[in-house]
Amino acid sequence: MHRIAAVVAAILGTTGIMAVVPAHANTTPASANVQPKVASAQTSQTLREVVVTATALKTTQLNASYNVVEANYHLIQESANYSTAGLLKLAPGIWPESSGGQTGANVEIAGYPSSSDTPFFQTMIEGMPLFGTSSLGYEESTSLFRIDDTISNVQIVQGGPSVIYGDGVFGGAANFMLKNGQSNPGGRMSVTYGTEGLWRLDGYDGFKIADGWYGSVGGYYRVSHGVRMSQFPAIQGGQFTATLKHDIHGGSILAWARVLDESDEFITDYPLIDNNGSFSAYPGFNPLTGTYNGYDNENITMPDQATGGFQTANLANGRGDSLDYFGVRYHQHIGSWHLMDDFIIDGGDNNTNAWFSGPNPEPLSMFLYACNVSEPAGWCNGTTPVETNNLGPGGKGYPVSQNIEAQYAGTGTQVPLSRNVVEQSYHYIQMSLQNITDEFQVSRRMFKGNILTGGIYGSYYTENSNWTAAQGLMTATSNAQMIDLSYMQNGQTYYISSPQGILNENNSYTNGVRHGDGRKIALYLSDSWHYGPWLLSGGARMEHINEHERTCNTTPEQLGSVYDLYDNAVPICNGTYVDKQLQGTMPTYTFGVNYDFSHHMSAYFRWNNGVLFPNFDGIADVTRFPPIETAHNYEIGYKYENRYIFADITAFHRTFGGLLYQESTLTGLPISGAYSTYGSVANGIELNGYFGPFDGFSLRYVGDYVHGYYRDDHSCLPYVDINGATGCASIDGAPLARQPELQFNLTPTYTFLVPWGDVSAWVTIEHVGQRYDGEYGTQPLGVYNMLSGGILTKVGRHWTVRVQGTNLTNTIALTEGNAREFGEALGVGDVILGRAYPGREVRITAAYRF
Repeated sequence: MHRIAAVVAAILGTTGIMAVVPAHANTTPASANVQPKVASAQTSQTLREVVVTATALKTTQLNASYNVVEANYHLIQESANYSTAGLLKLAPGIWPESSGGQTGANVEIAGYPSSSDTPFFQTMIEGMPLFGTSSLGYEESTSLFRIDDTISNVQIVQGGPSVIYGDGVFGGAANFMLKNGQSNPGGRMSVTYGTEGLWRLDGYDGFKIADGWYGSVGGYYRVSHGVRMSQFPAIQGGQFTATLKHDIHGGSILAWARVLDESDEFITDYPLIDNNGSFSAYPGFNPLTGTYNGYDNENITMPDQATGGFQTANLANGRGDSLDYFGVRYHQHIGSWHLMDDFIIDGGDNNTNAWFSGPNPEPLSMFLYACNVSEPAGWCNGTTPVETNNLGPGGKGYPVSQNIEAQYAGTGTQVPLSRNVVEQSYHYIQMSLQNITDEFQVSRRMFKGNILTGGIYGSYYTENSNWTAAQGLMTATSNAQMIDLSYMQNGQTYYISSPQGILNENNSYTNGVRHGDGRKIALYLSDSWHYGPWLLSGGARMEHINEHERTCNTTPEQLGSVYDLYDNAVPICNGTYVDKQLQGTMPTYTFGVNYDFSHHMSAYFRWNNGVLFPNFDGIADVTRFPPIETAHNYEIGYKYENRYIFADITAFHRTFGGLLYQESTLTGLPISGAYSTYGSVANGIELNGYFGPFDGFSLRYVGDYVHGYYRDDHSCLPYVDINGATGCASIDGAPLARQPELQFNLTPTYTFLVPWGDVSAWVTIEHVGQRYDGEYGTQPLGVYNMLSGGILTKVGRHWTVRVQGTNLTNTIALTEGNAREFGEALGVGDVILGRAYPGREVRITAAYRF
């Protein structure tokens, strides 16, 4: 916890730092002490907004021939999102599933097929990606970043010229810019209390050090029990950020550093009742406040596949981060030349401690004996169980005569056979990441209106990880109790589970001990020509990737006694390794044309392709490398602004290919050696803007409609469903997994004057349309409407008080179903496993500006 203590000391020590630098009075205009009205935040995006993301030189919203949304500090604060991923709802066409907590989100880009992590999305600070690849298993880019008062603004870009610059991501990117003492002088301290047991302290100070030298410091520390009360803290930790900026002739150099040390609880799927597409609570489990996590399953003893011994995993550590960042941004104009260099080096731990879903809950009697004893209605067809997740005949094969003993772990108390239980999988992923990235760019004005840009991008990144998984049995209740199982045979006790209720440590990862290193280098050339009202832009990029993955081979070993059945064949690293390497070189292109009708209106057309190389997981898990995935994006857009309205409308057509599948017969029987690829196609419309018909009122809106489906999969994709039944389905024409066909947010805001200052109030109405879990398109996730909102008042020149809340209507807003089961997801009693946003959460923040 010494890193956390350092964060607190750094925040509280800001006053001490100020003692050795000039006072703010010398650097801050009087107006900087006045809190801007919330209404200005709601309507901050205009066609004159400066865009620095996915462009060689600064441009404006009017001239940017691609989809870009900017949110300033105040709009970020108002959004009241659960996490960094949740903030992405400010941009149309991005669907963040942030219901799992502060980290571990899934981010989908409209029209591109994905259902986990962030394969087509990159999170950046000051133009630099936080890791060399957009995501890995158990690591997605939004998890590496936390929002606090040190953030000046964020620009969220989709497609367009982003395929040329930086990491070359073709789906989307969020570029967060830091405050610095020059452009953001002055300070702010705030304390926040949340109804979920949150206490948070934030601080920021920006100051002038000397002529041409500016600095800033800031960060936060927080602890929260979470809306889903896990008994231990759901969030604990903080971060500290510092910047140093120096003006040079024709430009500047900005150096920045960040320390992040935080533990974040991860939420898995839980049981709900499916009422023909709407959802209600499963008996004994509140879908808005419940979680399996609790003291009884917090500390779990797991095998260590690297050493062959045991290790303890702490659920309270969640999907947390202990990361250090350092970056430098340089830019300078020298005559007709412009030079730019962005650099970042970062690394640390990004570990996962979490329960993940498995089969549906069932009575303990069903799990132990199936239909060989009396069962509740619906579980048996005569003596045949309707599902195979049991220990008896038809399941794992334990004879009924063994009379299995079931006790609450650690207490010896008998568990009633009528108690509903669920099997979950504990995943303990120890992951260490390192990354060094640099981008150097040169631009020159060739003739009037024409700028030619060339650049080189290089990245070196590594991953060292130890993956362990174990299945456990617990009650299907919030703060679940673990259940241990044993039986007697010939006077000897056989242990089906560990004393903690771990049923199976033998089904862990067979390639869990890994080392990966990757090198990425890209050369690009782009040109833009402004001719009257026309702006033509185009570019090409050639990227080469070289990834190496070293995986330890395993041998099944007995870790306990011969009477321990749960760990008698655990895969343990045997000292031999498999080395795999992937090399590839692929081009990307973009072309756009923009026409300015006036200073308030423009239209554009953009075409680009995109490339996604396999990451470490792709080359470690299979004997056959997955192919390179490719995308093509065609879009037209229209932008308009006047005193009362801002509108940014985009229509797109997107195709995708390169998903690997094994061909099969019509009955799902795989054809040996026959592999092919499939993809998807999508058409859609995206809308973003605001409407302000009179002073003090504005209506911000963001939304999209997309019709996307899979194509070119000429097989019957086999599966084993939630009930253990085998089957196959054709996914050709099925809707893209988990992407809503229609989604939109409406945020009306009203600001009015009061004797002590002003008051702003706003609400956000979020509508999410139907979407389906998994590629099969068999399990609908429902339609929901969710309400959030807040009130902000300024008191005098220095104080502000903010009250805001999320999911004020306690809506069961489902983001995913059972992500680890395929085919039919509906079980006995219309029960499914799914994950929704937590229930109502209200926070109050008091802030002082100086």
